[in-house]
Order: sequence, then C-alpha cells, then structure tokens
Amino acid sequence: MVRLAHHVHSLFSPPLRLRGGWGALGFLLLLPSLVWAGGTVTGQVRFQGVVPRPKTILVTNDESVCGSKKIVETGIGKGASPKDKMVKGALLYIKGTVVGSKALVVPPESLVIDQKGCEFIPRVLLVPVGVPFLVRNSDLTLHNFRTDARENRPLNQAQSKGSSPLSIRFDRPEIIPFGCDVHPWMKGWVVVAPHAYYALSDEKGRYSLADIPAGDYTVGLWHELFGEQQKKLVLREGETVSLDFILESK
Repeated sequence: MVRLAHHVHSLFSPPLRLRGGWGALGFLLLLPSLVWAGGTVTGQVRFQGVVPRPKTILVTNDESVCGSKKIVETGIGKGASPKDKMVKGALLYIKGTVVGSKALVVPPESLVIDQKGCEFIPRVLLVPVGVPFLVRNSDLTLHNFRTDARENRPLNQAQSKGSSPLSIRFDRPEIIPFGCDVHPWMKGWVVVAPHAYYALSDEKGRYSLADIPAGDYTVGLWHELFGEQQKKLVLREGETVSLDFILESK
C-alpha cells in the first residue's frame, strides 16, 4: 500500500531533476514536443473554360421593391488571365468523421441571412450543427423562407414586412437549398457543418482548413453551379498541404 501511494505521488509530482542537470528548464524545453500540432490544407478554386453568362430574370411582381430584373451571378471573378478565373463561394470540407475534431466556430454576427432587394444575402451560409441562425426580411414586401431539407425538418415560414427575424436551427449535417415562393428567383443554401473543417472560398478563390489531426482524408468540394469533386490526401502532424481545384461547366 505504501509503495502504491508513493507511485501515485510520483506521477503527479513535478520532476526536480532530469539527466544532465537540466532540471526544470529541461522539462520546459521538452513541452513543445508534447503539444499536438494540427495540419493545414490550403489552396485555390479556379474555373477553366468559357465562363457561363449570368442568367437574367425578368421580375413580374413587386417591381417597386425588387427592381425590373435580377441577374444571377456565376460566382466567378476576374482572374489574372483568361485561364485563371477565381471561384467564390465554393464549399471545401473534410468528408466523413474526423477523430478528435472540434466544433465549427462562427461569429454570431455572421449567422444571419437577410432578404434585401428580393435577394438572399448571403447566398450560401455556413452554420454549425445545432447552432441557431437568423433569417431577416429587410424588404417592404412579403417573403417566405422555405427549405427543401431531407435530413432535417423542412420549413416554410412567411415573413411580412417589418416582421421579427426567424430563429432557425438544424441538428443534422446537410447542404440545404432554400427559396422564396413569392419570388421564385430567390434561392440559396445553408451548409450545416458537423465539425470545424468546413470553409467557403473567398473572392480570390482561396480557402484554408486548419488544425486538422494527422491522418488520411478526402477533401470534398461543392459548388451550386458546378457540382462536386473530391481529392484524397495524407496529412502529417504540423504539415501544410496545398490542394487546388479546377471547375468546368457541366
């Protein structure tokens, strides 16, 4: 019993001396090697080929609020050359379960979809599983927020002008299309993320997935117009891997 007590005490007592006379300083120098360092996947999403023309939709109701026409953008910006076109709003993510994964953290002010000028802003919203987000109506007209969810409960809620924001929460991972039946050109997507390794490409097509535990992974890409892709990679501890994607019209 005395030996057991001594052994337990030694496990939790700070070492007073290490070999070579390093003492406490040597122990502190060893600490960085005991701290886990996640890997990073970073890259760019580009479009190859002739850029599809933006779709123009004529407005047939609420023209005083919505305008006379709407232009549905492709998400492709102007690149440095005709072959170097950046894609904004592509979803990049680690597919499947990630052992030791963290929850996605999104600033509260970003967890909002607004209906403004008869458009959804943003068009694609990234939210963590189980975290509420708001849907606002800033227009002086009636909208409704309808989702075509399959893994989550479908919604269809009207929002009159000046009404309070809707608070919505989805509890299962899914890419959920949503729209407004009053104004059928209004469309968007909610990406419900089960872990932290989800990101949307920025104006220059750049993305970054950080602090990923070492392992073998499949990186998925989804874009509302250009479909899905996936690439496999092996990520070591503390490593940064560059992984670019090229999209083309279907």
